[in-house]
Amino acid sequence: MAHSTSVNNIKDVLKALAVLGINGEELLAEHNINLTDYKNDMHRVPGHIAEKSYSILITAANDPLLVFKAAKEINPASYSVLGFSSMCSENLSDFFSRFEKYHLIIGSLNEVAYKTELNINRLIFKPLIDFSSETHDWHHEFFCIAVLRVIRMIYHSNYSFEQVTLATSPKPEYRQYYEDYFGCPVIFECDETVLYINHSDCSKPLYNANSEVASQNDLVALKMIAKLNEGDFSSKLKALMIELLPTGYCRKEKAAEMLFISPRVLHRKLHKLGLSYQSLLDETRQELAEQYLKSGVNTLEIAFRLGYTDSSNFSRSFKRWFGISPSDYKNQNERSE
Repeated sequence: MAHSTSVNNIKDVLKALAVLGINGEELLAEHNINLTDYKNDMHRVPGHIAEKSYSILITAANDPLLVFKAAKEINPASYSVLGFSSMCSENLSDFFSRFEKYHLIIGSLNEVAYKTELNINRLIFKPLIDFSSETHDWHHEFFCIAVLRVIRMIYHSNYSFEQVTLATSPKPEYRQYYEDYFGCPVIFECDETVLYINHSDCSKPLYNANSEVASQNDLVALKMIAKLNEGDFSSKLKALMIELLPTGYCRKEKAAEMLFISPRVLHRKLHKLGLSYQSLLDETRQELAEQYLKSGVNTLEIAFRLGYTDSSNFSRSFKRWFGISPSDYKNQNERSE
């Protein structure tokens, strides 16, 4: 899939410029960029247009602290379904795991990696394109500031990371502002942009924790990602499987019928990708089972959602995937948090 971003990311910058008395939409229009062409999260702004937009707006503002002003416009709804499922996450670890898994909903100019360790967990920002000199610092800093803003909304208003490392180099006279905002040591000019999170904080419950609502939003997120990857046949088929599994009838013939192709053509398309229908079905069930367990859904309900006739069949499959039973996996996960 070509690199792109949600139009909401650029709209946050436009709102910050409006506070400064600058009409960002007019500026973009002068360069033949019309954001009304991108109506929602499924109408993505191509990477090269997004980069050009950021460059125009950041240059026009000429404000070293614009990134903080733009982040003030962020709220969970800015992240679409990812924001809603994050709000309902059980704890910070659950939130960061979702942020990593469904980050594509926000955009594909970068990716996110969440690493759990003994005392410190890390959320790592990884660019997927070469940012321009005008936008490089913006992307790295906005990521960190926006994540902290959302955490302060869904967890604790005074929350701080243990440490922040930034692959940016703001002017010395502004660096104290960063430490004041983050409330922790900030190290600049690093090789990687990383948020360091105290491991013990990660297991504390969030204000709006609701595993059922989070799970339902996860399904929407998976379908949205599949649509964004609609040129990818396996992603399209996985999205269909997610839809069919709870009905108990997720056979190859039914999937082929809904895709308006024959079972033979379905088999041939998967074979070209080095896949089989059963292997993709197993992979889809495995991903969903893990997500449901982490969200607190009981084993019987998971079995139903994944199209199994009873929980014992599901438990056997789960042990084949992970080497342990669902209950042992759940206990192990709770101990690690």
